[in-house]
Amino acid sequence: MTSADLVQKFGLPFSGFSDPIEWTDGVGFSLIKDRYGNFASIYKIGKSNTAHETGLIPLWITVTYGKKSNDGISLGSGENGLKDPVDLDFSKDFFYDQENQKFFYHDKEISAHDILTRIENVHLKPTKIVAGFPLRTRLWFWRKFLPGCIKFLDWGLINLYYLFTGRKIPKQDLVKRYFHKKWKKETFNTRPNSDTPQTPITSFEPVKTINFFGYQAPRWSVVFYCFLQLLLYFLNVYYFKITTPSVARLFRNNFLSLCYVVVSFAITEEGIPGVLLYGIEQMPLLFIKASFIHLKVTL
Repeated sequence: MTSADLVQKFGLPFSGFSDPIEWTDGVGFSLIKDRYGNFASIYKIGKSNTAHETGLIPLWITVTYGKKSNDGISLGSGENGLKDPVDLDFSKDFFYDQENQKFFYHDKEISAHDILTRIENVHLKPTKIVAGFPLRTRLWFWRKFLPGCIKFLDWGLINLYYLFTGRKIPKQDLVKRYFHKKWKKETFNTRPNSDTPQTPITSFEPVKTINFFGYQAPRWSVVFYCFLQLLLYFLNVYYFKITTPSVARLFRNNFLSLCYVVVSFAITEEGIPGVLLYGIEQMPLLFIKASFIHLKVTL
């Protein structure tokens, strides 16, 4: 089968679609359909080179909404509003039976005309006030609410890390941080002998230290630790009023008091900041996964 044969089976053009653009580097074609204003949707339908285990040949179909320009359509240039047509990507739903020259949606026979019609309906579903409400709700959760929560959590972790350590982490865009980290990792893996220094988000400037029980500790950490202990003390005096014998014995014994200071200071200086930093480093990947998750839609 050639691209021209596939176009013929779809009976194009029809229903406002542009003349198909046949591919020369594969079996498939592209279509454009104008929308309101200066926007349009571009449809791409191609035939896979390998057959499915059932003997049917998979079709992969994508639909993208974008703004028209002199150079064509700028993909992803829509306002990403909840009422905009939704981008679609099908790779395991439609099949072609080359022997019987029939199309299938999963295991149900379907005409080529119905394939475009159904995809068109789903693509435009968010623009429907009532019928598109469930899909808009899912899009709002996955595209707006969840990424917004991750951004807020990232902002909170960065500020908490600064509060505990006094070290500032640049509040870069999460997507930029993701690709920056990925680029650094790929550079390190492909150029192991490179002298180019790697710059993780943990590369901080040297901090001032202070002698804390014979230990040269960061001055910020010592001050914050002492402030935290005083805060806990006054909260206990005025609110919690914990006066158990065990607590009293702990602070009457010099050795146990020293053990408490050493352990609690280690948790404040290294333990909690380490957990916060790990969370900060995971936020870009979590944001990418949440923002670009594939939502399953039914036709």
